[in-house]
Amino acid sequence: MFRRSRAASAIALIVGEGEITRGRENPGFGGDTGITSGGFTKLLRQVENDSSIKGAIVRVDSPGGDAVASDEILHEMKNLSRKKPW
Repeated sequence: MFRRSRAASAIALIVGEGEITRGRENPGFGGDTGITSGGFTKLLRQVENDSSIKGAIVRVDSPGGDAVASDEILHEMKNLSRKKPW
C-alpha cells in the first residue's frame, strides 16, 4: 500500500502482508498474493527516490517465507533508512 499526499512533504506508509517469496511484483506488497521481494523492493526504491517523501513507516505482517527474499527486502529497507532516517 502506498498513498501519495498532496502535501509538500509527506511520510510514506508502506504495508506488506502475507508470506514472503522471491519474484517480481504482483503487486508485491501484500494481499492474497503475499509479499514478493521484487515488488516490495521496487516500492521501497520509489519511496527512496521521491523527493516529496521525507520519511517512511514500514509495517510488515508476515509468517515468514523465503530467507533470500527477506534479506533482499531488508537490504532495501536499510538503504531507505540511510537516505530517509526520519
